[in-house]
Amino acid sequence: MYTQAEKPKENKSRAVASSVGQKNDTMTQNVGFVDNRAEAVAQRKLQEMANNNTISENVTLHPIIQRFPAQISGNFYKDNEYPKVRFEKLAEGGMIRSNTYQLLNGPKKNTVIRYTDLNYYQTDEEGWEDTDRRVAMANYVATTQELMAGVTSLNIGSPGTGITAGYESDVTLQTTGILTCVGWLIYNQSEAYMEHIVVGSGKINNIEDIRNATLNIINRFTLQTEDGEYNLAICCNTHYSTYKNYELMGALNPTNVAVNYEDGGSMTHVVKRSGRPRRIWECNKRQVNQG
Repeated sequence: MYTQAEKPKENKSRAVASSVGQKNDTMTQNVGFVDNRAEAVAQRKLQEMANNNTISENVTLHPIIQRFPAQISGNFYKDNEYPKVRFEKLAEGGMIRSNTYQLLNGPKKNTVIRYTDLNYYQTDEEGWEDTDRRVAMANYVATTQELMAGVTSLNIGSPGTGITAGYESDVTLQTTGILTCVGWLIYNQSEAYMEHIVVGSGKINNIEDIRNATLNIINRFTLQTEDGEYNLAICCNTHYSTYKNYELMGALNPTNVAVNYEDGGSMTHVVKRSGRPRRIWECNKRQVNQG
């Protein structure tokens, strides 16, 4: 197997690390494979910095952020510090050098970058890193809307999630593990908001807070959807006593609309696609205080 030599170039970062450990004349030289993955290279560089650093008692050390491409699967990666930035590793060859990636989302989508010396750089016309164009990854972060592109199902927890399916596809919302808890859903044909409300077995002592929080979510839903019409659904497991807590059920339906009550340990709703763009939002979770 041949290793591609780095082309020397003025004002460019070019370093090939080569070291042979020699403790003393009586020790045997160890020869083995070197892990050249980006994560391993980053770790070795940080260790070298730590080993070579002479520290005064009066110096305060600040943690070093270890930045590297973290593999998601196959050739797809994310930045370990900004996981919303996604990129694809390009096959090495021609003008494509080792550790070269193409951004898949965010405001700099399709930009080609190279990872070296614990940093990302845009590439020059020959495929090498341009050290004058270091990538500030914080400016490359993808929005939640971009990450939602292509999503067809969501597992819902607390706080809940609201979504307009958009014109791409239907989106299935689901929450599971409903025992003493409650699944709560507000919806119309092409939008919905679902939440898994955690409820224990003690007496609830903040019913009015839950009622007000529910009103706020209903108001947020009608503003987001620009539609005053909505439906409510509540899912409880009838093997537990939560569904018989009439004060709680009333607080979860403060506008007294007709509610579709469901029985079971899970709640599922399909949000139908429409001609509107896909949107996603969250609300503050409804805290149930018990004692």
